[in-house]
Amino acid sequence: MNEFLANLHLERMERSKKTLTIQSIEIKPFGTIYLKEHSGYHIGSHIWNGSIILLNYLLKLKKEKNIIFKNVIELGSGVGLTGIGYHFLGHLLNEEENCKMIVTDQPELNNLLNENINCNFEKRNLTNERKQIEVRNLSWNKENCENVLKEFGQNYFNCWIGADIVYNNDINVFNNLIDTIRVMHDNNQDIVGFLSYKERDSLEKYFFQQLQNYNFTVEQICTNSGQYIFKITK
Repeated sequence: MNEFLANLHLERMERSKKTLTIQSIEIKPFGTIYLKEHSGYHIGSHIWNGSIILLNYLLKLKKEKNIIFKNVIELGSGVGLTGIGYHFLGHLLNEEENCKMIVTDQPELNNLLNENINCNFEKRNLTNERKQIEVRNLSWNKENCENVLKEFGQNYFNCWIGADIVYNNDINVFNNLIDTIRVMHDNNQDIVGFLSYKERDSLEKYFFQQLQNYNFTVEQICTNSGQYIFKITK
């Protein structure tokens, strides 16, 4: 096991002391998100720190600069903390109209994502806005991304987000993620991406270098407890 896999394994073990738990995540001063976390099931079924940091940053954009992204797609949602949190604490709490949040991941996480969405509606006694946040399968590659975007049409999404999704040392995974990002920016030239990232392996630099090679602007906008947030535009 190389150093990268060893470090990632230790992070996962820290989250695997319990199996299925319901977590109340308070995002001060915005509110609380309720999530089921299924430790030991899947790397995406844990709550990762990058998702909390990215959510907090996006909500601060709304509070401090009145910047709200109405139609958002999240890549590698996992338990859905960032996407679900942004919808409930950004869209619904501020009574934003005609908003849409699409959380995406591999098919084996669909049930967990839907459970977490439903849990937050139930905690708030909300039902009629369920259609504004939905789950879609999206294993990263060009074709899969095109199929998801085709459902919503050209220029529909004005923001994509990804929390702690650059953690691999497999160039093929990075290339598939880059292809997915390229499709989204081809669909809407004005779309903005926000990515939280923690450095774990030197090969991850390949991902950011390739984005720049494809004429993306990758701007580090803040850092928090070893986590970086990047704004990605083209």
